[in-house]
Amino acid sequence: SLVGSVMVSLGWSSPTGEGDADVSVLLLTADGKVRSDADFYFYNNPVAADGSVQLLGKTPTSDGNEDRITFDLTAIPADVEQVVVAASRYNGGRFGDLDDVRVTLADGSGEGLLRFSIEDAGAVGALLFGELYRRSGDWKFRAIGQGYESGLAGLAQDYGVDVDDDAEEAEAAEESGAAVAEDVPPEEIPAEAAAEPVATEAGPEAATEVEVQAVGTAVPLAAVPAPSPVPVVEQIVTESVEAPAKSVPRPRTAKKKVTLPKVARKSLAENDSWRAARLFPVSALKSDRDRETRATSVLLSVMAQVPEFGRRLTAGFGAPAGRMEMFTEVSLPNGDSPRRPDGVIRVERAGKLWTALVETKTNGNALKPDQVQAYTEIAARRGYEAVITLSNDVELDGSPLVDVKTDGRRKHKVALRHLSWADVAHQAQMLIRHEGVGNAAHAWLLQELLHYLQHENSGCHGFQNMGPAWVPVRNGIDDETLCQG
Repeated sequence: SLVGSVMVSLGWSSPTGEGDADVSVLLLTADGKVRSDADFYFYNNPVAADGSVQLLGKTPTSDGNEDRITFDLTAIPADVEQVVVAASRYNGGRFGDLDDVRVTLADGSGEGLLRFSIEDAGAVGALLFGELYRRSGDWKFRAIGQGYESGLAGLAQDYGVDVDDDAEEAEAAEESGAAVAEDVPPEEIPAEAAAEPVATEAGPEAATEVEVQAVGTAVPLAAVPAPSPVPVVEQIVTESVEAPAKSVPRPRTAKKKVTLPKVARKSLAENDSWRAARLFPVSALKSDRDRETRATSVLLSVMAQVPEFGRRLTAGFGAPAGRMEMFTEVSLPNGDSPRRPDGVIRVERAGKLWTALVETKTNGNALKPDQVQAYTEIAARRGYEAVITLSNDVELDGSPLVDVKTDGRRKHKVALRHLSWADVAHQAQMLIRHEGVGNAAHAWLLQELLHYLQHENSGCHGFQNMGPAWVPVRNGIDDETLCQG
């Protein structure tokens, strides 16, 4: 049960396919300031130790990708009165260059409560999407849509965060002398419609407010006056002073992401017969069992070493953001015959463990219902959260490819999800070709993973079955009745 939890999702799209932004959360006291830099959550500090805040990263949706943040309202410290949700562009990007900029709110069960669209964000580098705040002991949410021309630096400094500026930002501050926080008019959602995901219309005189109870329900309230414009934020360049050591990473105003060069470097090989050394060799694979073991180990090891990639895949299975470890060929008790799933994914957050068993198939080998059934029962008995199947077969929205029987008397429920090798390759390509990863080593690891998956001897390409959910799609194409929606 997610009692006392809400999820805030930020989304946008880019006409060029290259636009992105970093999500951040600030916990504020009654004076509108953070207690310390530890109250600033961003890509280098994504999870609160008490579990009150979790930045889940990007999650694929029907509308593209969105960044999700979960809040445990019962765990937020008592002296925190306001929780600000924002995002910032980097490398000179502006929110006005993005389309469909939006924020959505869902309760603990995942039911949508609010959708707020921000039209014409303008030339702002940071955007305040909304805030959770206390009123008379209850939590409420207000969608805002206020922009900052000064980017992350201006927004963070407004709330008392000590920001570590990049040289590029410092030069910009010297040239401009001052940066102004610009108000983007918020929009109003009718009170009677706020409980459903709706499109909004602009209204400069009101923000959108929803009451969020600690038990995870939501009650729409009448619109309230928007916050007054933020005063001018002056950026003053002073002599550098050595900063004291801090317990959390200091936020930076621009994050450098690494993608592969669009034009590959010229090889130093004398001729085409020279083969490049590879991290994951495939020539020695002789049997399907060898391929399944190697593919599982290769994938899980890269997920563990490249956080952006590991989080991208596990978020879709309901895993929290946290420290991640992977295991292969683990023996689990099962009566007289122990079972050995191909892999185990384990994530630790705030002292709690999330565990998933992994069953892998390669080439045209189909998943065996009895195997998946056994792993589901083992997971239920041991309190694990999920069973993930991997094969060349493709299924819609990660739905399971095999049917398993569940014991309705069990209180602990196990999620059964499917992932295709094609989707694994797609997610890796999106990171190294478009969105970028933290450093060149991570980009190289993803490139080696892709080389392995695409090799004809890996058994991780092509598909034999697309599942029953695709039958209406195929029929719609055949009889020319397929349409959007």
